[in-house]
Parts: sequence; structure tokens; C-alpha cells
Amino acid sequence: MKASPYIDLRIKILRGKYYAIAEMRGPSYSGFGWNERKKCITYDNDVWDKWVKSHPYVVGLRNRSFSFYDELDYIYKKDRGTRKGAKNPIDAIEEIDLQEHDQ
Repeated sequence: MKASPYIDLRIKILRGKYYAIAEMRGPSYSGFGWNERKKCITYDNDVWDKWVKSHPYVVGLRNRSFSFYDELDYIYKKDRGTRKGAKNPIDAIEEIDLQEHDQ
């Protein structure tokens, strides 16, 4: 057996859990907290139930410690979008056309 597919799958799972927790901890959604000692999300049941309805893939994170969060945050944080400097597709195409026209 090759180790690569299993390692790749494990990385994909950890990355997915990281992104889910990062979204819950992010500024765009309130109602979640973070227990630094236990390394887990804190929440009210109503908040959790509402979140799971729109994010069913997080069901397995309920009451679970995620001790690798800080390490994965260091790795993946720069990959998360912040919407700073974001453009809609029309603006991006116009900018490309202007750059091509200037050359």
C-alpha cells in the first residue's frame, strides 16, 4: 500500500476542520467562542443548531478538542480570504483590458 493517498486524505480532513473552526471563530459570525485550555469551540445550543443547519459538515466538531488549531492556523491563515481588495469579475476584466491596452 502507498502511504500518499492516506496522508493526503488526512491533510484534507484536518484542513477542512481548521477552516470550519476558523469560520466559526471569525468576525463574520458571532455566538461562538474559543476555549484556549481545551482547544475547542464554545457555543450555546441554539447557536450550534442554527450553524449546523447551514453547515452540516461541522456536526463532528461538537464538543471536540482540536489541539492542532494553532499549528494549522500558522499554515493556512494566509490562505483565507479577507475580502480586502476584492473585486467583482466585471471590475477585474476591465482592469485587465486597461492593462492590455496600455501595453
